[in-house]
Amino acid sequence: MKPVCTEVASLLRRQMVNDIGSFNLPYDIVRIYGMKDFRTHDFQSRLTMTIRQLVFVDTNISKRLFADQMPQNSKTYGVLLFPKLSFPNEGVSIKYAIAIPLTDGSIPASVLVDYNGKLRKTVGD
Repeated sequence: MKPVCTEVASLLRRQMVNDIGSFNLPYDIVRIYGMKDFRTHDFQSRLTMTIRQLVFVDTNISKRLFADQMPQNSKTYGVLLFPKLSFPNEGVSIKYAIAIPLTDGSIPASVLVDYNGKLRKTVGD
């Protein structure tokens, strides 16, 4: 008996350190912990989606994608953390926190990639 489904889809997502490198948090934040400096890295996700071996999404998702909707301190010191994937009917959803390390400050950000390869981004609730 032949399989009923003839379409094969795949999704590859990797979380990695951003190529931009690392940066120091401001002294106002790190002095609370008795430190002189704190070096951190920004992260990005690599997302590749295929159907029947045809690549229709192949992109990096970094905090720069959300920069036009973020406050300045998050643009400067925030890092993209805690990716959570879900699969609504519209496509693939990835939810993140853009957080400033050593603080409790973070903002939610998400990307919805539809099955035509279009990315829709949101920042905030």
